[in-house]
Formats: sequence, C-alpha cells, structure tokens
Amino acid sequence: MKNFSIAIVAMILLSFLSPVVAMQPKDDEVSVMTPVIIEFNDKVDKKLLENNGGKIKIEYKLRPAVAASLPPKAIENLRKNPNIKSIVTDIEIHTMEYGTSYFSDWGIKQIGADKVHNNGIKGETINVAILDTGADLDHPDLVSNIVYSYDFSGFNDPDASDRNGHGTHVAGTVGALLNSNGVVGVAPDVNLYILKVFTDSGRGSYSDVIEALEWCYLTHGDSNSNNDIQIVSMSLGSEYADGDPDFEDLVDTLYDVGILLVGAAGNSGSANDNVIYPARYENVIAVAATDINNYKASFSSTGPAVEISAPGVLIRSTYKNDRYATMSGTSMATPHLAGTAALVMAANPGISNVEVRQILRDTADDRGEPGRDTSYGFGLVDAYEAAVPIGTNQPPVADAGADQTINDADDNNIETVTLDGSASDDPDGSIVSYEWKIGDNVLGDTGILTYDFTVGVHTVTLTVQDDGEATSSDNVIVTVNANQIPVADAGADQTVNDADDNGMETVTLDGSASDDPDGSIVSYEWKIGDNVLGDTGILTYDFTVGVHTVTLTVQDDGEATSSDDVIVTVNEATASPTLHIASIDMSTERIKLNGWYTYATATVYIVNASGYPIEGAAVSGDWSGLTSDTDSGPTDSHGKIALDSDLVKNAVGTFTFTVTEVTYGEFKWDGVQESGDITV
Repeated sequence: MKNFSIAIVAMILLSFLSPVVAMQPKDDEVSVMTPVIIEFNDKVDKKLLENNGGKIKIEYKLRPAVAASLPPKAIENLRKNPNIKSIVTDIEIHTMEYGTSYFSDWGIKQIGADKVHNNGIKGETINVAILDTGADLDHPDLVSNIVYSYDFSGFNDPDASDRNGHGTHVAGTVGALLNSNGVVGVAPDVNLYILKVFTDSGRGSYSDVIEALEWCYLTHGDSNSNNDIQIVSMSLGSEYADGDPDFEDLVDTLYDVGILLVGAAGNSGSANDNVIYPARYENVIAVAATDINNYKASFSSTGPAVEISAPGVLIRSTYKNDRYATMSGTSMATPHLAGTAALVMAANPGISNVEVRQILRDTADDRGEPGRDTSYGFGLVDAYEAAVPIGTNQPPVADAGADQTINDADDNNIETVTLDGSASDDPDGSIVSYEWKIGDNVLGDTGILTYDFTVGVHTVTLTVQDDGEATSSDNVIVTVNANQIPVADAGADQTVNDADDNGMETVTLDGSASDDPDGSIVSYEWKIGDNVLGDTGILTYDFTVGVHTVTLTVQDDGEATSSDDVIVTVNEATASPTLHIASIDMSTERIKLNGWYTYATATVYIVNASGYPIEGAAVSGDWSGLTSDTDSGPTDSHGKIALDSDLVKNAVGTFTFTVTEVTYGEFKWDGVQESGDITV
C-alpha cells in the first residue's frame, strides 16, 4: 500500500504540469526517475505526465491521483502547475519484524484466545485483509482460510506468493487453522484476504498500500456482499511524518464505511513519541509489543498513539515454504489484535467497528501506569474477556492459586497454610461468593483462607459464584511434609603443627555446611566430652598439643537434632632446617665505555646446617658504598649466586654487598647478616 500521509510524496510528483511549463525532459534527466504520488484538482492528465517523461504505475479510483515515476526536473516543473493539488514522494515502507528464530509458541494462550475457541467462537465469516509480503498460499495451516489473494506491489499481478516469510507469519497468527498440526491462529476460522504490497525483493511503498486500501473500500460497494473487508491488518509502516496529505483521509474513509484498521506501532524503542505511520493515525489502532511476562518489548515504539499491546516477542507462526518460524516485532503483535477483533465480531454479528474498538479498549488488561499510557496503551489485549456475546453472562474464572508444599516446622503434625483465591475473576461482572472444600468438608467462605492442615496431601476445591449466579471451580494441592532430621556437618578432620612452640594452636571449625532439608538450623553446639567449646556455626578455638574429638550438635526449627564429629590433631613443634651464608667473595671488573667504569661482583655461597650447598635458594641483598642498588637471584647447583653491582665511572672507594634475605622451601635462614666489601 502507499501511505497517503507518509510515503505518498514520491507518487504524487507524477501528476500535473500546466501545458505552458510542460517540457519533454532531456535523456540524461529521464535516466533518474523519482517515485511520487500526484493528485490533481479535477481529473488526471495522463498526457501531461507523458510529456514530462512520466511513467504511471497506479491510477487511483477514489480520488484524481496517480502513483508514477518522473525525472526530478519534471517534478520541479509540475509543482508549478495550477492543475496539480499536491506532489509527494512515494516513501518506502518496511515490515515491522525484529528478528527471526525457531523457538516457542505462547501468544495465543497469553491473550486467552484458546478459551474463546473452546466457547465455539473462532472468527467464522469475518473477512480480514492482510497487507504484507503476501503468503504461502499452499501452506497446510493456511490454505483452507485463504479466500482471495492479489499482488498490488510494483505493477501488479495475481500471484501474491510470499518470497519473504513475513506475511505468511502474520497471516498464521491471525488465522492459522485449528488442527492437529503446526500452530493455531487467534481466529482459526477467519476468511483471509492476502493483499501483497511488498515486491519479491522485499521493497514496499505507500503507493501500493493506497491501492490495496482502495480495493478494501470498494468491496463494500460491489455486488458481492460476502467479501466486504471488515478488518485490515498492517504490520508495516514508515517513520516519515510527512507525505500524501490525503492518506489519512483514505484511512478515515475506510473507517467510516465500517472497516477496523490495525497497525504496528513500530520497533524504534522507548524514545519519546516514535509511533510510526499509518498506526499513528487516529482511526488506526496502534499496537505495541509485549513479552511472555507481559512487559513491554524493549524494541516497541512508545507514544500517545499507542492504543493496545499484544504478544510480540518470540512468536511462533506459519512461514514460507510450508515451514514454521519464530519472529519478534510489533509486526507480530498486530495480528494478535486483528485476530481478537475478528473473534469479537464473530461473537457479535453485525457489531460496528467503533463498538469493537471500544470493547478491545474496555477489556484490555491494564499494564504500566494506571489507565492508558504511552507504552501499553489501554493495556494487554484480552481475547477471552472481549470475545463474548454482548448481554450474556460470562462465567467467572476460579483461581485457587498455585499448589503448595510445606514442612511441619515445629514437628506437631500440623502446619498453617494460607490459600489465596483473590486472583479469581469475572470478565463481565464480579465474584460474590467463595467456598473452599475438601470433599464435603467446608473449610471456609472467604477469598483468602488460613487453615491448619495435617501432615499429608490435601486436594482443596475453590468454587466461586458471580453476580449472574454462574459458578466455576479450581483445585489446589496442599502437601504438608513431616519434619525431617537435620544433617550436622562438622567439616573435615584437621591436622596442624604447633607453629610457635607454645603448646597450643588456634584452629577454626566450620559447621556451616550443616543443613535441614525441610527447614532451617536454629542452633549449634561444639563439645569435647561434656566441655562446651562454643555455640556458633563457625568456631575458632585454641587446641593444646594432642588429638581431640570434637562433636557438633545442630537443632532445626522442628526441634530435631543431629551430631557429627571432627578430629583435631595438634602436633608438637618441630625444628625447621636452616640455611647459612658460608661466604661472600667479592671481585671487581673495570671496563672502558665512554670512560673507565667499574662494577663489583658478590658471589654468595649458601649451605645447610650440615655444610652442604643448597641449590635454588633465593638470595636478596643491597649494595652500598659506591652504588646503592638491590639485587637477587637463585643459587646454582654449587649453592652459589653471583650478583653484580651497577657500573660506577672512575670508581674510587668501596663496594659493599649485604645479604638481607635467604629463602628456600621450609628452610629458615639463621638470620646472620653477612656482608662483603672490596675497595678500588
């Protein structure tokens, strides 16, 4: 379709040039053609356009306008022609998907459409036009519902086959068959009219959208009363706010004849007021997208024009070549709303588009800020509440809450449980009574009930009644488990050495891995025999040299206890092997660079207590006297390390090297600092 208010500029440029200014463009001007939409004041002057090198694509039926291509110079001349009302660029349109994958199917149930189907309402006899990339016309989940198809894109042809997949996906969300295969649409018995407005290459323009919308309008004036289009689904648009000034008039014309128009709000995220056209127009329902948790999709456009939100993230539907795919975007949300509108119409034959629109607003589940807001509009579409015959009492929906499993915390074989039926709802009235029962035993008559259940499994039935005396029931399973004994865990056995040779060593005992499978640990006690060491989960204690058996006893919130032992062994202090500096040999070397320089070498010899050389000992030391740097390194297989000082120019004085540290595994240096010096 061509957008009368957005993308029609390119088409209108083709229309009127006065005969005075009409000039045949030069060959080089004709080579560059601009698509426009041209509207004349009275009637289309095709000769004028031909004289200006124009090529007409579409001649519209509802107004004196054409979509055409013209050279830029001709467009400039035609704008001066008094017989031409407007010339606007035929702006490109885009589908509103936000990625494709193969994942999940959840949108239909999220809006309650499956429950509408169970009530026998499936969209039968309702005609929905899908303006998109076409459809897989032979798809097994669509073929029975497609009653008409036509390709309005480019220069038109009868084949509306989908080479892209987007249109097939949208069509399936509206009206995939309710069978044992694939997916099901919101309105699985709807009549689908596939109006292709995108070329096989995926390009689209508002001029083609306009032509398709005109066709929808004209179905209301032809001899076939069964093909009147009732709903138009448009998962497409353009961000441009300017364009054909009469496009909104066309939208209003369709709306006034009784057609409900639904459009994608756009995928521009949460920036201020970025709803796209044509959804932005007053008489198009702008649909935002939500995820499986009913939150606004991050990509969904926002603004005052947003009217309704619907599932649009990871939506599974039909796809080209008889396949199925999962896609995201406001393109996916739009057919959920269009399908729901079809259900409302099927439930209320003869209802007007204005009434359907109001029902969709009134029954939407409020999200975000109270009332209408810029993210969700009036809220998330609710097909189950919307698609009911007007004037009939819709049964309430009992909701006894989620099943509950709890433990007998105090080990008295009884546990108090709160049952919550407040989520029960009546779509068209109010809940007037609640009754909770186990078999014939009535437990209570309030929406929220607190009751003492014995150990065991209990099936509790909640029955609610609405103000129309209709009832509904729901079960909740309450399981009360007997108290389980906790598991004490005193940690692994520990062996330590009396490091400072004072007859004792500090050890940390950790009982935090103790656990209660059905509750919590409430107390800890560490003991050696009758001697209590402490009452914390983690205990630090000074143990004397020897072997100690420590018992941890834990108690849970049901007063059950459990114990575990840990063995703590403190070994007597043992003498560590020692390191000793056997010698430091000093030498110097004099070299000529840009003068005479001297450096000293300290060769340090490390041995153990028995006088044997130690290989791999780390030796560190400081130079003083003529230089003041620090050196370190490991000893070789002979227990020696040669450490060089910095170079000193014209050295006169003493080089001194002092060992500051020697380390090697568990060996301890005897601490005797040795120095070596040499004078030059």
